[in-house]
Amino acid sequence: MYVAQETIQYQNKDSFPIKLVAEIEAIYADIDSNKVANNYELIEKSDNVNNIEKLIQERFNLNIVYDKELAEYMPAAIIPFLSDNLLNDVKKFGFDSNSFINLFKVNGIYSHIKKIEKERDHLFRAIHNKKGTIDFKTARVTGYLSKVKHYLIVNFFFLKEYDLTPAEVASVILHEIGHAFVGLENHHRFNTTNIVMLDILTEIHNNRQDKAEYLFRRYFNKEEIDNAHKDTSINKDFYSQLAKAYVGSISSQFSNSKYDETNYEALADNFVTKFNLGKEIVTGLHKLHLSSGTVLDRTLSNKAGLTVFNIILFAMILGLTGPIGIIVCVYLIVCVVGINDSHMTYDFPKDRYNRIRTSIVQNLKNKKLPKELVLELIEQHDFIHKVIENTLYFQGVLPSISNYIIPSNRESMYFIRLQQTIENGLNNPLFVKSAKLNVTGV
Repeated sequence: MYVAQETIQYQNKDSFPIKLVAEIEAIYADIDSNKVANNYELIEKSDNVNNIEKLIQERFNLNIVYDKELAEYMPAAIIPFLSDNLLNDVKKFGFDSNSFINLFKVNGIYSHIKKIEKERDHLFRAIHNKKGTIDFKTARVTGYLSKVKHYLIVNFFFLKEYDLTPAEVASVILHEIGHAFVGLENHHRFNTTNIVMLDILTEIHNNRQDKAEYLFRRYFNKEEIDNAHKDTSINKDFYSQLAKAYVGSISSQFSNSKYDETNYEALADNFVTKFNLGKEIVTGLHKLHLSSGTVLDRTLSNKAGLTVFNIILFAMILGLTGPIGIIVCVYLIVCVVGINDSHMTYDFPKDRYNRIRTSIVQNLKNKKLPKELVLELIEQHDFIHKVIENTLYFQGVLPSISNYIIPSNRESMYFIRLQQTIENGLNNPLFVKSAKLNVTGV
């Protein structure tokens, strides 16, 4: 349903990123001068944090507040309107902690999360059947959508410790705002679909099929309804046509829900590129990936080291015999069945960088952009290309085997690769070469 990773239109003249970076620079200055001792105190006392909240509200009309407690447990996240994944992850993290001191913190966090859940349940009831709009041209919401409360989690101390620049932190914050925006858009789409379906069914019940078909064509834009008018069978089976349209409006692009998870992250990254910070989100992510060992710089020694490691690992597996070999083989089988790459929420780093690059290409399709912005987008595209080319990613042996031998894993990976192939096809290098030719003549 989001073949080209579309979220909002390219905000090429927007001043929001500049203002956001300025506030983060001031926060970094306060950290360097020891005006605040930790992130909790920063969020509680800093005028700049309050200014960022106001900036977000003024720009997007989104109700986003910083969460001091949860920022102690993760560097950057948001509690979105329509997902419990983050809340469940935090609960699990807390209960898995064995530290006695942490136990008290966990109870506090647990109570805090329960408060958020209760507040959200109340909000769902309060906004039922309320009106609201999503403006993709200006990236703003109105009505009940502007009242939905999101908890933004940013640990400025952590991100600064890993050398993220203010612009890179701004891209992280925009990524989280993108999650909020996409979540509200999904809710609005589902809500609108439900209301329209109710109206259509009411018209059918009242024997006004012409009106029902008019509503159907207007809201679902199904050309086959017009074509099917030539066949009288549509009048005999109109309910199935409605059901098909409804399912099509809320289901995954390829009837494979796995891809929706990674696409949820890609849409948030896409949101960042719409504000001209595609390069910064890649450099920020790359710093975190390098520091965690998720990726390596593509050097001869790193490449040789990974190759030797894989050879030794396979040799050890193949060389195991006797009781120990049987035990290890059983263990590996269990691992292969239980571990696979199809359960990822995030793309592999290089795939994620590539999807950010393709969303920049999508921005380049705008023929009305000023020359300087086209050149900037091309520079971002070429920079990300170099990052991808100079990055090594170590994919585990066991997940690779699992993805190959287990049918459900193969299917999930197939749909993921298929969608990414379509994205690459829709945003291929020809658009970049065309843009270069238009602005440079070469």
